Amino acid sequence: MTDNDKSNDGHRASFGPTRGEDGSKNGGPASRASPKGNLGEAAAPQWSQPAPPSRAGPGEIGVGETLIGRFRLSKLMARGRTGEVFEAEDIEASGQRVAIKVFSSDLARDDSVRTQIANATSTLTRIEHEAIVAYREAAFDPWGRPFVVMEFIDGPSVEERLGNIWLSDEQFSAMAIHLASGLGVAHRLGMVHRGIAPDSILLAGGDPMRCKIIDFAIAAAEPEDGFVGKFKYVAPEQLGEYDGQIGPWTDLYSLALTLLAIASGRDVDMGDSIAEAVRKRLWLPDLAAIPSRYRLAFERALHPEPAMRPRSMDDFINLLKEVRTRGGTSSASTDAHELPAQSPLPSAGTGASSGAVSQAPLTGRRIPKWALIGSAAAIFLVATVLVVMLATGGDVGLRKGDKSGIDSATPEIAALATSLANRQPCAWLTFEPATGKGPQFVGGAGNRSDAQSAIMLGLADAQAGGGSVGWDEVVSFDQSLCGAIDALRQFRANDDLVTSPKRTYVAAEKDMILSDEYSLGQGMWTQPLLRVGGLQPDEDLILLVIEAGSKMQPLFSGREAGEGVVQLLSGTVTQDGFEVPYPAKLEQPPKEGYGIAVVAGKGPFPVDLFGDANDSSPRVPLDAGWPDRFGRAARAHGWRTDIFWFSVTDGSTG
Repeated sequence: MTDNDKSNDGHRASFGPTRGEDGSKNGGPASRASPKGNLGEAAAPQWSQPAPPSRAGPGEIGVGETLIGRFRLSKLMARGRTGEVFEAEDIEASGQRVAIKVFSSDLARDDSVRTQIANATSTLTRIEHEAIVAYREAAFDPWGRPFVVMEFIDGPSVEERLGNIWLSDEQFSAMAIHLASGLGVAHRLGMVHRGIAPDSILLAGGDPMRCKIIDFAIAAAEPEDGFVGKFKYVAPEQLGEYDGQIGPWTDLYSLALTLLAIASGRDVDMGDSIAEAVRKRLWLPDLAAIPSRYRLAFERALHPEPAMRPRSMDDFINLLKEVRTRGGTSSASTDAHELPAQSPLPSAGTGASSGAVSQAPLTGRRIPKWALIGSAAAIFLVATVLVVMLATGGDVGLRKGDKSGIDSATPEIAALATSLANRQPCAWLTFEPATGKGPQFVGGAGNRSDAQSAIMLGLADAQAGGGSVGWDEVVSFDQSLCGAIDALRQFRANDDLVTSPKRTYVAAEKDMILSDEYSLGQGMWTQPLLRVGGLQPDEDLILLVIEAGSKMQPLFSGREAGEGVVQLLSGTVTQDGFEVPYPAKLEQPPKEGYGIAVVAGKGPFPVDLFGDANDSSPRVPLDAGWPDRFGRAARAHGWRTDIFWFSVTDGSTG
């Protein structure tokens, strides 16, 4: 035995079971099995003699030292606020590699924290699941600092591989279920991770199907009301929202964001500061990267209100397995229902609930804190104002103050409004700054009032003066198109590809004659001038028409075919596109919404994806799998997209 072995062998205090070489938790003579506690409670540690020092001394542990005569430290892997992580060799197991978390001296000086760590690590050693790194033994170093021994995972983190993890829909679901199942085991023992993020999941051997969650020990060293995690991946309640009620639903929110990052290939933009992070959690992030069949489960998991999320990982897994879809997207983001004011929540200390998942759909609404302060009369007033705001659909005041409004052309307001517009689900919105006016928005939405409410709340949190939201030029489209619109938005071009001089056109009764040979017949017609431009010389395109807000059909596919249509409609071919007066018919007065979508990039554009423009009644074959098929094709061919939305109104009614 070396000098280091001797000096480190005097303070062994095992408070968890060890694992033998075969991985079983019988360990041998040195093991200390934790007594079984009630479900959801951490088992109390059993201390061996001699007892550890009550205060941490000045000593430091370093590479080359041996802990409790068994674990030789070979490499410092990480250092953080709660301590250090070493790679080590288990001398009693023929040099088997392990990882050891040594908690900091500052934590060890606090007897209550030491007890908390002891209780938590005792519970960790009872977790047995392939998705959770195995915690094998817990003890004290010579200066009284707690440490925990874990299995060593040879492989990168998800964070290190982000953007290079390629999964089929089935593999993505399997990975989600694997991780959720492991967290469910921990939750049933009363352990909530609170820090799930791409850097807390390792890929054993680089294999996403062998992923393992680490860093439970960090939460073990923090009080229940302490902050754990990264701003980009924490749940709203970790930022003080919703009374800070932490539980399994908290890990679910972070897990869903992490899986979204895997599907997107990049970190989810959920804010880098507390103020920004709180604001961005008022609504759902863009879920276009999630396979459409699983989108409902993710909408539930990422609901801002903890009470509206699945109550356990089992509930989330059941949602994934149900594979419920509606027209390529879920109904949860499209139905217009209010969120409940309050729902009972189980205590975080009692483990996961086995109750059914709440089916109340997400609308993006949230009552701001200032609306909850005051008398019953004030609450009635706030409710009345909200009803009026949602009913008018036009310019709506955000705050009392100067009636001239704020200047939405300022960089700060413009940046926030643009961000809000780009993240609304089932919508294609554009912010248009207007000097001396409140933010103005144009575009289309599957549910105008929901999108308007979410944007208003986001702006209200940031504005100090009065203002209004211009919403008159946002048209409605049928919610069956939500999946397709969200998929197209994921590849939105930086610059406009299609525009028009106006956003409202008046229809009149007439025979739409295109030429001596072609007529579209009698009806309420108008001809908006469409300008398609910004195309590169080597780019092809397909033009899709969203007619009357309810059906999507191809007008033409390919530049050559497009030039023929432009000629037929007496348009003009330009250097980077064309201008054409498009005949739009008002089918159901007094007003209908239209959208003209351009997909530009490398052709051809498959008929099975976009339909055949030469058919007598062409139609884009939208189904549950269309968003995923489009996404794969768009990435493969470098497509970029744009949609111009306009309204057609009845001019005969005056």
